[in-house]
Amino acid sequence: MSVLLALSVGGLVVALLAVLVGGLRRRTVAPEDELPNLLLERFGADAILELAGVQFVVLGPQAPVAPGGASMVLIEAQNGWSTPRTLTVGLVPELRLARSRSRFAVPAPTGIELPAGAYARILLPIHAPVDAPGTHPILVLPGVTGKGGRRLRRWQARPYMLTIPPTASGLRAAFGSLAAAGSGLRVRTMVAGVPAAVAGPPSASATLVWAPTGDGAGPALGAGA
Repeated sequence: MSVLLALSVGGLVVALLAVLVGGLRRRTVAPEDELPNLLLERFGADAILELAGVQFVVLGPQAPVAPGGASMVLIEAQNGWSTPRTLTVGLVPELRLARSRSRFAVPAPTGIELPAGAYARILLPIHAPVDAPGTHPILVLPGVTGKGGRRLRRWQARPYMLTIPPTASGLRAAFGSLAAAGSGLRVRTMVAGVPAAVAGPPSASATLVWAPTGDGAGPALGAGA
């Protein structure tokens, strides 16, 4: 009886290990995808998050922004489904405790409809305060609408759950069903250097970069992609 029990337990352990390895493989390999996984090829798995079937990467300014100057937050995203999804991204500058109350100026939430399998780019301008040098955290809030369809890209990125700060009551009302505990997704931007001429930042933009054709292929990403 003890031998049979040991064999049963051993078989269960092997089965559990197989499930875990299979899950890990699904997270790191794109099995039988119907479309090229452009985001995975460009940025690698560690940089990508996923919300409701839309995979995305967020890049903040790579260099300090001059006081009063402007920079950009870049979002690149792809729809993993066979039906359209709409991606909307908002920014919330967070107040730094025990420091100046000045924060970055940011645009209104910006969205784009992603056709089946499509790849898009969103550029969100940010405008630095003139009187608050140092590091400024800016919360990034994506939202996705749309339903139905089947997965065209079966590889799944790390799931993203929105975290809404208590001060952002309007956004909490809009995204409350997706809110979760945790640190959320932030870009941290340094304000330093010689003050720039104060001017309004450039407009936000949302551009469709790539979409599949009927045979699953599509135009290559442009030189600026």
